[in-house]
Amino acid sequence: MLIVGRNVRKLRELKGWTIAEFAFRCGVDPHQISRVELGLTDCNITMLVLVAEKLEVDICLFFQQE
Repeated sequence: MLIVGRNVRKLRELKGWTIAEFAFRCGVDPHQISRVELGLTDCNITMLVLVAEKLEVDICLFFQQE
């Protein structure tokens, strides 16, 4: 989950969005986005699809190692 979280954070930051802005776009609590980015929670596929859609990226990017 750390890889997924790091990639979500990197992609969010490339958009120039704060966690609060991104959470608003996703319709979730900012703490939930923070936990995802820190790798503190296991994301279900529904959440990953939502995040990918809002970031306008392919979900596969979340699993790529640097």
